[in-house]
Amino acid sequence: MSGHRDRVTPAKPAAPPGAARQARVVALVIGGLSLALIGAFIAMIFFVQDEVPLHAVGPVPPGPGAERGGLVFQGTVNVWTVNGRVALDAERNAHVAVALTTTSGEPAPARLPLGLALDMAGAEGTRLAMPHRLVAPGNYIASTQVPSAGHWRLRVELPEVTGILKLDVED
Repeated sequence: MSGHRDRVTPAKPAAPPGAARQARVVALVIGGLSLALIGAFIAMIFFVQDEVPLHAVGPVPPGPGAERGGLVFQGTVNVWTVNGRVALDAERNAHVAVALTTTSGEPAPARLPLGLALDMAGAEGTRLAMPHRLVAPGNYIASTQVPSAGHWRLRVELPEVTGILKLDVED
């Protein structure tokens, strides 16, 4: 006989019949969940709101310069906390005061682009820009004549998002 020996390697134990299938199912579930999560992140781009509500938290009682009363409001617009009030005088002039702060309470910088306006809900061409002025860090005031009674909205326009306060103006 020659010195040649056949090598015999031990056979690998066979996996139980359901183990391979179970591994495929787990991989499929994990892959499916990963794709769903990625899809949700992509969909967020299309569902991000560019308008958010501001909430009335109390009335402004009628008084001098606010004969028709008004509302105190607050809300969060993007990264800014918005606190303010809108009051209507006897001639239907809207007087608005807005304070913008960060979530940590720091006032908004003077260079922050801000727009204030009134518009009538559902009516094109009713937007009334409200020129405003900075009276203290993060604090702005503005006034404008409201031309008619109706369902108006105060718009606090900040980069990328606008805060909306619904305001009913009566005759």
